[in-house]
Amino acid sequence: MQKNTGGGAATNAGIDYQQRVAAWFLAMVFTRTGVSPLLGLPDGLDIESVAYENEACVDDLNIKCSNDFTLYLQIKRRICLSTSEQSDFWRSMDQFVRQFVIGRDSTELYILATSADSSGAIKRTLKKLTDSCRLNPRAFSENPLSKAERDVLSTYNSIIVALYKKHTSTDMMQAEFIHFTQRVYFCVLDVEEGGVHEVAAKTLMAPLLRVSPDLIWALLIRNSLHYAKSRFSVTSVVLKKLLNPYYVEESDRTHREAISDDDHWRLIAKGTSRFCTGKELVLVESFIPELDFIILEFFRFDANCIKRVAFTASEIIWGPDRTTTKVVCRMATEEGMRRYCEENAGFFKDKRLAILPAKGIEQVEETPCARLHAELCAKVFQDRKGIDKCLHCGKPLSQHLVTIVEVDDLETPPGVGGVHDECLRPVDRVLGRLQFPFFERLDFLRYFDVSKWAKLLVKGQCLFGNTEQARGKLGSVTIIGWNPENEEWQDFDYCVKVNLKDGNSRYLTTRGKLTRYPKQAAEAAAAKGNTVFADARAKNDPHCYTSLNWTYGQYSTLLSIKEEEEDCIECVSAEVVRYTEHIGREYATDVEFYTPLLYLTTGENQSLFILKDHLVFLTSPLDVERFLQNWREAGFSVNTYEIRIVESDLFFDKMVSEAFLSGGGVAVDPLLDRNGQLVKGYIVVDMETAEGMRSAESVT
Repeated sequence: MQKNTGGGAATNAGIDYQQRVAAWFLAMVFTRTGVSPLLGLPDGLDIESVAYENEACVDDLNIKCSNDFTLYLQIKRRICLSTSEQSDFWRSMDQFVRQFVIGRDSTELYILATSADSSGAIKRTLKKLTDSCRLNPRAFSENPLSKAERDVLSTYNSIIVALYKKHTSTDMMQAEFIHFTQRVYFCVLDVEEGGVHEVAAKTLMAPLLRVSPDLIWALLIRNSLHYAKSRFSVTSVVLKKLLNPYYVEESDRTHREAISDDDHWRLIAKGTSRFCTGKELVLVESFIPELDFIILEFFRFDANCIKRVAFTASEIIWGPDRTTTKVVCRMATEEGMRRYCEENAGFFKDKRLAILPAKGIEQVEETPCARLHAELCAKVFQDRKGIDKCLHCGKPLSQHLVTIVEVDDLETPPGVGGVHDECLRPVDRVLGRLQFPFFERLDFLRYFDVSKWAKLLVKGQCLFGNTEQARGKLGSVTIIGWNPENEEWQDFDYCVKVNLKDGNSRYLTTRGKLTRYPKQAAEAAAAKGNTVFADARAKNDPHCYTSLNWTYGQYSTLLSIKEEEEDCIECVSAEVVRYTEHIGREYATDVEFYTPLLYLTTGENQSLFILKDHLVFLTSPLDVERFLQNWREAGFSVNTYEIRIVESDLFFDKMVSEAFLSGGGVAVDPLLDRNGQLVKGYIVVDMETAEGMRSAESVT
């Protein structure tokens, strides 16, 4: 019987990954999201079409972008640096070089898209080297490189030079090698189930759909396989036709397709195909003893388009003697006033209510003044930045039905937009209602900013992404060591160099970023490092860095988590050195280590939600309801709440520090059993406690 090598499973995983990458790009087309900031590409690249398995030299995926750029993609789920002509890396570079020789066009970019399972030489070292080459064409000769980095660069260079000679029969000059390398991008796309890029794609699509984004994501993956087999090219028009049954209908939208370039919202306006501006319908407290309330109806404008009545923040000013009367509500239409009375029928049941109508007002919306003001309101509404934010409080309008109003009183700047029910003032002139289909299904996302979250996510949560990949080795409950002494050393002149046993060096970093100190602080950090290194050597378990991913830790720990091709390089000593731009470029990064994260506030006082004495953070907005349900089943209910975003690691530090000072703990994504015991999640402790727990484990 032939032995099963697992090749079929690996092939299937590769095919699935390729279709997921293609689906991710389709999601960017659908949501009209630029890929430049997400992949580190040149600015302003918006996708126009996605071509599958075509006749170009690079045949996995070709993407036409704005500004005449073309992205040529090779997609490999798992790839290693190899000089074998049968290897995936060699074949991918072969396609890139062939296209380069044919095109030689600076608007062609060559992208190797891969997963986090690929070799560190590809996803980290080559990515770093090519990025540095784009910043500085002389980077390979000027920037300090470790032995491992020099080895990777040498292997990459030999492959590219050999392939260039193969396709041109001439030697590749250094300038040509640099020109080629500046156009090569190594991108990690985490699009597999639960991956950061998959979650971001679903989050961006959700507000545009009538159905679950999970279903559309699955559809895009399935169709990508069909498109690849048929060698299709998919444009936004084709994609729109495919998804039209699940999309917010054109006829139900407000005045234009896209509210602004920054907002991924499609709104349904109920009764606002054109804003009604010609009349005032105002429910007031009665000025007649026999009545409790009166509905006043006015022509809004005179023949010169001057408003006949005015409003303060709480009253209407009307009539020849400028009478003031307290306002209960203000509407633009009879339908709106009728809806208000019906929704508050219980309150009006025993009240005496009368209507004072205006004669001959039926055609007022067709008068020139009303039409002119309606056009003005529509323009103000369309041009408003942040259409998905409340006109009054500025928070996201994350609820299914939202009231749209015209703000028109003597004490408030004018405007047109949506407001929360709790923000609506009696003098706000109600024009109609907005419907956000996304929040009909996900109404638990209260005050949540979808667009901001998606943009923050693709360059954040580095710790949780890496930890989740290692979950099998770490266990269901993971302890995270947090450094309470983390300082924001931003532009000081010194840093700490760690000398390694192989003659190379690293520099102390904080959460993946170079740490810069004042001189005295740098000297203290170096002295502490030397003490730590000496103590670990004495225990025959030295502190090391891995040779490709540069993971830091003790030898015994690194052995279980390093990649097969990596070595553990022992730390010999630490010393203080002056900061230089070369060092800065080597360690430059704009990613966040912990954030973005979510937290809850509860009640009118907006108090932090605490679960069993722990401040709680969550890593995904789409899982909020699942956690709320789990906590309820464990006996911890959450009533009125808001969801807020922790945007930066600096703010996360502040919240964690305050939680510890108050005597509490910190948990991330905590799942409880019915007895309230933690069964899955992350527990954040200070670094000293984490080291103590690690030492106790080693003893046992």
